[in-house]
Amino acid sequence: MNGCRATLENSPPEVVQFATVNLHEQQQLSSYPPIAEACAARPWITPLLQQLQATYPDAYTHSLRVALLATKLAEREQLSADDQRRMTVAGLMHDVGKIALAPEIFSQETLSPEQRLVIQTHIRHSYELVKAHDETTAQIVVGHHESQRNPYPRAQQRADTPSLLHKQQKLLALADQVDSLLSDQAYREAWDPDSVFQYLTQHFTDPELIDYAIGVRSELST
Repeated sequence: MNGCRATLENSPPEVVQFATVNLHEQQQLSSYPPIAEACAARPWITPLLQQLQATYPDAYTHSLRVALLATKLAEREQLSADDQRRMTVAGLMHDVGKIALAPEIFSQETLSPEQRLVIQTHIRHSYELVKAHDETTAQIVVGHHESQRNPYPRAQQRADTPSLLHKQQKLLALADQVDSLLSDQAYREAWDPDSVFQYLTQHFTDPELIDYAIGVRSELST
């Protein structure tokens, strides 16, 4: 095992075929030093990422990109070295709770209200899986869908506060949304960068930080 690089050994053939489409990107991202170092220092991360890749390969690649983005945002905001490392882990683990859900639900073009509620439970599963090893990082993970049009698990968007935890939650949320919106999904095509910027300015207060995040993510596509 090399850092966070998951393996497809013993995975079903259809999973191998789907996952290897993005294998080069996955290898590049997993070799990014903060990601590789985070996994080497925390042996519990890689088995969870292996499960995520085997269950939902796109979520694995997305998590690697979010980890890179979250790390870059933490660096730009001059968080301490320890908090930068924590943001890397939070990015890797923010969607790991999806391993508790049936993968078919993520491939549907339309979802019923009941199915949306099921998908939202991935937050709780992610929190519990990470909390077993790192409660502080779990607190960051739990807030990554609370800075959007329909926030959850807490339904009301919270006012910005000066706490470090809230700042980390907002940075993770920004990294997650930038990557999601700039990526093709089962139910829509990727948004263009200008549309992403306009949307995110409704939910985040620093347009320069939004523009920076979009720029970092766009470089990954070139």
